[in-house]
Amino acid sequence: MRARRRYAQHFLVNPGVAEKIVKLASLSPDELVVEIGPGTGVLTERLLESGATVVAIEIDPDLAGLLKEKFSGFPNFTLIEADALRVDFKELSQRYRKKIKVVSNLPYNISGAILFKFVSQWSAFDLMVLTLQREVVERITAHCGTGTYGVLTVVLYAYGMVKKEFHIMPGSFRPRPKVVSTVFTLRMREKPLVEKDTEPVFRKLVDTAFSMRRKTILNALKTLAPQEIIKRALKLTGIPASVRPDAISPEEYIKLSTTLYTLTKGAYN
Repeated sequence: MRARRRYAQHFLVNPGVAEKIVKLASLSPDELVVEIGPGTGVLTERLLESGATVVAIEIDPDLAGLLKEKFSGFPNFTLIEADALRVDFKELSQRYRKKIKVVSNLPYNISGAILFKFVSQWSAFDLMVLTLQREVVERITAHCGTGTYGVLTVVLYAYGMVKKEFHIMPGSFRPRPKVVSTVFTLRMREKPLVEKDTEPVFRKLVDTAFSMRRKTILNALKTLAPQEIIKRALKLTGIPASVRPDAISPEEYIKLSTTLYTLTKGAYN
């Protein structure tokens, strides 16, 4: 199959790498696995061998046809021909009455969007073993105060526990990408660190803060609420008004969002 640029396709061709990825998922036959962008099925084949129920989501109709033919003999294989960003993972989890494990070499052109989709439907998921370009994984696992620390770091921390696993060199894919890829695991928390009522203010606060990361946190948040309320929220949370957004830890952002929600009586819902 020829890779299509519109779908940012880079097919995994190294079976040894596929086996390492599947091993991280610790699959058993009674589990539900979702693979997004299965490509030519190198990873899919290893997933099916575990005995788990495998639901592959493929947007490319030509690849979908290939996968249907290739895995027609596997009773534990289901193909959904769709855009993963439009799939309702909560409904899928409820249909099978199981939490979802996602094992996938994600299409790099939807990396941020699909991660935020996972967060928005966090209750559907258990463990994820994901491959993305190294630069994105560096942002996800960045430390407070570094240049790569940002929205992805803070939001994913609130909903899951991230661990960087190993790198994949470009030669393991066809066509070869121009970047090194990184496999990481994301285990969703049983309960997010952000309360449901405060989720809207948390996301708005973090997005706003990092969109103006060179300003002080007080100035960065001036569009969210009257300055006196922002000052009071910062004081109650113990965050100096003069620090920049990238100097505030994920825990502090969570506390600040809770405090701001209380002071504004849920105005962000």
